[in-house]
Amino acid sequence: MAKNRDDSWFTELKEKHPVLLERVGYAPIGVGWSKLVSQLCFRIDEYQKQMPESHFEEPVAVVQIKEKFGGLRFYTYGGDAYTQGMIDFAESISYSICEDCSQPGKPRREGWVRTLC
Repeated sequence: MAKNRDDSWFTELKEKHPVLLERVGYAPIGVGWSKLVSQLCFRIDEYQKQMPESHFEEPVAVVQIKEKFGGLRFYTYGGDAYTQGMIDFAESISYSICEDCSQPGKPRREGWVRTLC
């Protein structure tokens, strides 16, 4: 299956999380991971809203979202151990979700390593 590069989901996500995703121009990942990334952004935003501003040295700002070696990579500045835990969890789950269609998947080597159903 060819990698699905419909980026309209990311445009909508940036509208929902403009501060969190301000530094990210695009996310070169398949649409199958869009719900995973959307949930992660929602949870990070909600967590930041619950904490006093003084809790963070720097608020979380996403700087890059990509696929590498078959898994999601979600790079940020700021945050704390809890936000990093959320990111680590989402990245680990990505290895069981097809990047193209969001069905259960596993890493497959077809040239590049990709997680596919």
